[in-house]
Amino acid sequence: MEETTPMSLLSRPIHSDFENRDQIIMEEFQQESLGCVRKNYQELTSLNQWVVRDYRRLVDSVNALERRMQYLSDDQVRHL
Repeated sequence: MEETTPMSLLSRPIHSDFENRDQIIMEEFQQESLGCVRKNYQELTSLNQWVVRDYRRLVDSVNALERRMQYLSDDQVRHL
């Protein structure tokens, strides 16, 4: 059985325990950060799709209006 004295405690490599703990903490932090990035990216792309869809509706409305405006005379357009 190993004798436990103050000197024997000092000779143990306790820094390796801290390195392992730090590595585990860093890996967990990286996984959590990556999850946040993924979530934000998904929210951003979802919002972007909503904006693009809304603009498409606007473009379709303007295009339909353009077809009707082509048949008006200059005087009729001025009085709008």
